[in-house]
Amino acid sequence: MAVKHCIVCGQEFIDFGRGKYCDGPHYKQCEVCGKMFEYDVRAQVIPKTCSHRCSGTLAHRQTLYQPKVCIQCGTWFTPTTGNQKVCKNCRNLLDKFGSDTL
Repeated sequence: MAVKHCIVCGQEFIDFGRGKYCDGPHYKQCEVCGKMFEYDVRAQVIPKTCSHRCSGTLAHRQTLYQPKVCIQCGTWFTPTTGNQKVCKNCRNLLDKFGSDTL
């Protein structure tokens, strides 16, 4: 038996083995709406959002607006669709001269 400190919240707890976490509760702020929500520290994946709705919003933001490198010219750009591979300037050139160069 040992008195330990939770690695998440710092609260003291008594443990008989190799435990690292107290029984909680533990709270985290939602990355989308900012609401505080309770989560289980023993879960395989720690959630970033408070609900399925916020999770969908976060996934949408990450796929559509994650900066990428243009495969044609090598510059960084922010895509307007999830599968966009070239920047706006290269897209205009490809539309004008044909997409055979890709």
